Amino acid sequence: SNSPPLQLVLTLYSLLPWTAAKLSWLVTNFFLAYLCFYLVERCLPFSGISLDRPTRILILLIFFDLSPTRIAIENGQTTLLVFTLMLMSVLVSKRSWFLAGCLLGLALSKVSVSISVALFFLYHRNFRILATAVLFQILGFAVIALISGNSIILVFTEYLRLFISLADQR
Repeated sequence: SNSPPLQLVLTLYSLLPWTAAKLSWLVTNFFLAYLCFYLVERCLPFSGISLDRPTRILILLIFFDLSPTRIAIENGQTTLLVFTLMLMSVLVSKRSWFLAGCLLGLALSKVSVSISVALFFLYHRNFRILATAVLFQILGFAVIALISGNSIILVFTEYLRLFISLADQR
């Protein structure tokens, strides 16, 4: 399940007719898959090594052929968006702890995927990034509470209940 910050971003697709929203999300997922590949390439610790074009194309095609990538695109999951946000938060963390925290906060909307990056920042003692990410999540819950006319506690407990019930299904 996705927590409120990501739900708020995805709500923008509701402004489109169903077919247009579905098609634009498909195109977005293809773009995100390419962007993930590009960002992973930038995250590699071998900064002096660059791959030639045929090798890059081959690796990109292999990435697109992986079952998780195909399933995320075919089913319209938010996994590629979350993965992109995770990678971006790592890449910008040296330049802007605030932006990295906001990106991580949005990525934490799918905790099952993004917890590893939060642990990475915890290991490296980037507490400002982690605090910003948590505040970003709280802000998302507050906005949903404001929109729905409920208390933030009620919105959070309902999300937690949903999260637990989905975790019990596995």
